[in-house]
Amino acid sequence: MTEWDIHVTEVRQVLANAGQSAEDYISDEVQINDSFVELGLALPRSPHVAMRLSEFSEEVVYPHVKKIFDDTTAALAATTEALIAYQEGDVEMARQAQYAAAQTLMPQPPGLMGQAR
Repeated sequence: MTEWDIHVTEVRQVLANAGQSAEDYISDEVQINDSFVELGLALPRSPHVAMRLSEFSEEVVYPHVKKIFDDTTAALAATTEALIAYQEGDVEMARQAQYAAAQTLMPQPPGLMGQAR
């Protein structure tokens, strides 16, 4: 490749580590759900609070967890595609895949998604 000096073995390791971290999002989602259930059970005489917790979970927390998972998956896929193209010597395809991987936005903290600031 022209101006790139990519260490394929190291990149593969980083992708594997990032992929493993992304798989942890599923267990994180379960832990979040369990925490909301526990909190709801701790307030047995507060059905209104339990209802609001459920709404908060569905409308704020889970959309962010899903977006982070989706964005991470997309970035990993595009980076993998760029690495494969690099290995095959396809400079233009590698550039396009690298550009696609770079387009993934950093996730916003809960409460900011979709809100104008």
